[in-house]
Amino acid sequence: MRLEIKTKIKQLLIGLLFFFSSVTNITGQEIYDYELDEIIFTGNENISSTLLEESIISKTTPGWFLQFVNSFTSFGESAVYFDRTLIPLDIDAIKQVYWAKGFFQVEITNSIQVDSSSQTVNLIYNIIENDPFKYNSLQVNGADEVNEYVRDEFWSFYNLDTSAVYSQAEIERLQSETLNFLKNNGYMLSEITNSEVKIDTIKNKVDVILDYQLRTKYFIKEVRVNKKGVGKDLVDEELIKEIVNIKPEDNYRIDNLRDAQVRLYRTNIFSSALVSGIVADTTGRYVPILVSADIGRLHEISPDLFFNNEDNSFNTGIGLSFSKKNFLGGARKLTISTSVAARDITQFLTSFSLSDTNFFGYADARVKLEQPFLFGKTINTAVETYITLQKRRNEWSATLTGGNLTFNFEMPKYTLFNGMKTFFNIENEKYFFFDSYLYNGIESYLRNNAAGLPDSIITQTAEALFNAIKSQNGNESNATNTILGLELTSNKTNDYLFPTRGFTLGFRFEDGNGLRSLYGLISNVSPLYYKLVSSGAYYFPFSDSKDIAYGTKIRLGYIHAYRGDVLNVPINQRFYAGGSNSNRGWGQGDLAPEFTGIPDNLTVQEFETVFIRNLAAGGFMLVEGSLEARYRFLDNLGIALFTDYGNVWEHYSDIQFNQFAVAAGIGFRYYSEIVPFRLDFAIKAYDPKDRRNLFKKNFWDIFQFHIGIGEAF
Repeated sequence: MRLEIKTKIKQLLIGLLFFFSSVTNITGQEIYDYELDEIIFTGNENISSTLLEESIISKTTPGWFLQFVNSFTSFGESAVYFDRTLIPLDIDAIKQVYWAKGFFQVEITNSIQVDSSSQTVNLIYNIIENDPFKYNSLQVNGADEVNEYVRDEFWSFYNLDTSAVYSQAEIERLQSETLNFLKNNGYMLSEITNSEVKIDTIKNKVDVILDYQLRTKYFIKEVRVNKKGVGKDLVDEELIKEIVNIKPEDNYRIDNLRDAQVRLYRTNIFSSALVSGIVADTTGRYVPILVSADIGRLHEISPDLFFNNEDNSFNTGIGLSFSKKNFLGGARKLTISTSVAARDITQFLTSFSLSDTNFFGYADARVKLEQPFLFGKTINTAVETYITLQKRRNEWSATLTGGNLTFNFEMPKYTLFNGMKTFFNIENEKYFFFDSYLYNGIESYLRNNAAGLPDSIITQTAEALFNAIKSQNGNESNATNTILGLELTSNKTNDYLFPTRGFTLGFRFEDGNGLRSLYGLISNVSPLYYKLVSSGAYYFPFSDSKDIAYGTKIRLGYIHAYRGDVLNVPINQRFYAGGSNSNRGWGQGDLAPEFTGIPDNLTVQEFETVFIRNLAAGGFMLVEGSLEARYRFLDNLGIALFTDYGNVWEHYSDIQFNQFAVAAGIGFRYYSEIVPFRLDFAIKAYDPKDRRNLFKKNFWDIFQFHIGIGEAF
């Protein structure tokens, strides 16, 4: 912005005076080789020292450790020495920050403190802020030609409180939003030709003048397609136009061009894609749209080699996937994949047999079909079916079959919820348990929970439970579960990777087995239940720095069986707390009610959760939250301090304040260009199951660490 300041020469003389005064304060000392240890700001009541330090050119020297590392590697940082020639530039930068917030009469002086023994310098900027300037008027010129149908909406952007303190950021926000609005309503070449701020130093008032040049309101003439690449002859132009979904006679909207480009990339057909208006070919009020698309190969075969530590053992796996892009036209994508994994992959390949009692692994096959449209609408649809065969030596074997159907809806830009997904999942799990596995698991559970009882009593009880389970289900378990769900998400933060302002919301509703019961697919389906999960995060505007964030989150969940026994809700559908994205003082899923009961048809995961791992079977009411402060430095490194709280109960009526588990900790971050990676260390600050003084507990009993991808919220 251009400020009408008539005393430029006077300001230059004052700057030179500051410069020479700083030299005389040093009393002739040569301090060119002194490191700049600290930059101190005084008198800055309305603007944080952090923001001021970020805005100036002078920087403090790094710590000794970073200098040491930098001495023999490319990491760390080298020493920074005091440079008095930067002081006038620093003062000008500080003024710019204050002017941007309405403090046009700010006064700044400087001084330095020299420590000859350590050869360091402290640089001090003394600030007298004076009163801020308020708006007197906001004049908008050239906008009277806005189409009458959107004129009121355009002027609604300028509902500015003229009694408020002037803010350059607010004016720039208005300019950006109004220009984006105009370009989304046909005014493709609109611009702000002049942005002027006049200040009245007598009344401490500001007049803002914005001059718009709208030019012509444009409509779409046609959509042209320019194809290239090895697969250009295999994709029709009409299909590309259908994906772009921009029609002749539509208003020119820049958001439509961006959305069209995103849709093209989602198909995975195009190596690169660009959608733009051809300004040079405009005729009258019509502009053609050009789609430049580079089409790659439509058939792909991808081998895969992977390793994991499932079941606490090192497994080797191989996989193979085949994908056919533009399958049957319509930009559909067909993917067929298979994978196998085992502790001994050679044995698996040479003599695969689930009846082999020494075998330890699984085989999986999947077919997935994706398409970007449904009934002519831009609804991204995916359907998947799979079968998985599992075997763990002489303990159990399983056959899992299921399918998923997902609809992702493209939501309007300016709605509260900018993401909506509906889904339907069905899975059948058939397990066969060996007698020795069942009995040993039950006996292990009794020994863990009935310490002190004679072995004979434990043995008799184990045999009784074993016989009861055998008589009810035999050695087999067969369970089918269906889920029909809806998920709404909203992200209104200012940055997806490192948000410092705004909020996020999420709501998820799931109905368990209701659809099967409704259509009578299976009689006496039990239980019928619903599951509600809501979450929210908010980032407090406590700091003006783009590298400092203060946030909080809360997550609530509830499961209710509206027919049948809630205890028959599968364990993997219940709530647990604890883990890298939950309460970080506890391990994954460690927080749950003492004992809520187990389903009638046990899966292997449910049996192992309760009897082998001696864990609770999950709960039906969840409350958890976090408070976190984050600081990013050196561009891609960060540190965080956090407090987590929460727990899981059987019912909302069971919630008690003294049962909230509380954790506190510190985390370290690496911010890549795609996603942050984190390492969190936490302690159990308050454990509702062990309320002894924190300092009377063994450290390793209260300590937990987590490795995660993405922030905890």
